[in-house]
This record gives sequence, structure tokens and C-alpha cells, in this order.
Amino acid sequence: MYKRYHLKIQTLKSFAFYLGLLFVFIACGDTASQKTQEKDPEVLKESKAYGFDLNQFNTLRDTIKNGDTFGAILNNHGVSHTTIFNIATKFRDTFDVRRLVVGKPYLVLKSKDSLNSLQYFVYGKNKIEYAVVDLSDSVSVYTKSKPITYVDKQASGVIENSLYLTMEENNLSPAMTDRLANIYAWTVNFFKIQKGDRFKVVYTEKFIDDTISAGIHRIKASYFEHKGVPLYAFGYENEKLPSLDFYDEKAQNLRRAFLKAPVKFSRISSKYNLKRRIKYYGYKLP
Repeated sequence: MYKRYHLKIQTLKSFAFYLGLLFVFIACGDTASQKTQEKDPEVLKESKAYGFDLNQFNTLRDTIKNGDTFGAILNNHGVSHTTIFNIATKFRDTFDVRRLVVGKPYLVLKSKDSLNSLQYFVYGKNKIEYAVVDLSDSVSVYTKSKPITYVDKQASGVIENSLYLTMEENNLSPAMTDRLANIYAWTVNFFKIQKGDRFKVVYTEKFIDDTISAGIHRIKASYFEHKGVPLYAFGYENEKLPSLDFYDEKAQNLRRAFLKAPVKFSRISSKYNLKRRIKYYGYKLP
């Protein structure tokens, strides 16, 4: 009885998968014909993208639109239904072609010879990850990530209204507000900050391809002056903790007031290393 039930479930799963593929192929004809009536995809002007030298190809880029399917896009660029089916079934664990998202970018790279055949199809999963369908030789599919660089930055500001508005006026990400609020959650009531309070923060920002910001990576150190009282926070990575923890200029954990039995700092990490980091950021220790 159990084996029969299990077999039935597996059969239904397989049916659902191939039904999804059927929709891919049904859409091939209609979408491909509509594609020629739409505005042509933009010809790429940059010389490199996704690790490819674009000068070696005839290149087009576009975004997934309502009604687009993987089968329709590739078929419109001369790929046979057999090849499309092979990609959709053989490589579904690497790239599920049924889950293209409207608005996501894709890149088409075609040979520069008289055949103008499709060599690569690149689909941007998110800002960093992308899938590559390689048709240049034997068909293969793989995923990669764009190179990420980390740039040290610093920012400062004086509160005139709210921390959020001050961040906005200084062209800083709203995420910075959340990060500072989390760091000082045990020492500052951010609903009661006053006009004239000020902050300075040293942080690392992530960049994709050296130009596109991917947001704040981490805050290294910060200073917040609340009601004239200076509050320091220095990030320190402790092997025993899953994330960065923060300490003041006296090497005291900022969460110490909420610990029932505060752990001695010597048990957490090296005083020398933390004090060296504090000194690096310009605070003179006694």
C-alpha cells in the first residue's frame, strides 16, 4: 500500500514538471512571433559583461517580459525545440527554466560569422548570481557570481530632525539607520534622540564589478553623541560568536547590561587585538 502511494506521488511530481515544460513549448510559437513586433533589444555598448568579452560576439540584452518563456526566447534566436527540451530537463537542478522572473535581465551572445548562431544565453538571477547556458560546443549550463569588491568608507552627520532623515540628506542607505540602531540598541533610545546629536561611522560597502553598489557589508566602527555624551562602538569578530560584536572604548561589550552574568572580556577575545583596532580608528586609550 505504501509503495503504491509513494509511486503515485512520484508520478504526480513528474507529471507536474513535464506539464510545466509543455507550457514552455506551447509559448514558443506565439511569443516568438510577438517578439519581432516589440522594440528590438538594446545593443550592448560596454566591452565586458558577465566575464565575457563582448567584442567577440553579436550581443543583445533584454529583460523578461510578461508572457516570455525560456523556450520562446531561445527558439526566437534559432535554437531547436529538441535542444531547449534537453536543457530544461537535463540541467533543471542548476537552472530551472520555468522560473524566469519578469523584469530580470538576460544577455544573448551570438557568433559573428554568417551563421549568427546563439553561443551563450545569460540570465541574471539577482544582482550577483547569474546562470549561463553554453551552446558554443556541447550544451552545458552553469551558475556564477559577479566579482565583488569591498571599499572602506566613512560618513558623518548632525541630527536635525530624525536619524532616518539625516541619513537620507547625506545620501546614505536606510540600511545604515537599522545597523546603527542595532549597534546602540542597548544604550540609546532612538525614539528620543535630540536635535544636535551627531554620528560618525566607518563601514565597508560592497560593489559589483567595481561600480554597482550592493549595499553595506559591515560597520567597522562608529561614534554617536547623544545628549552630549560620546558613545563609541568598535566591531570585533569573535570566533565564538556567529556575527560581529561591538565594544566601547573601554573594551566593554555594548550588550553587557542585558547579560545576567557578564562574561569577562579576557574570555571573549584578546584585549590587545581589540585595543589595537580601537587605536587604529583614532581613539587614544588611557
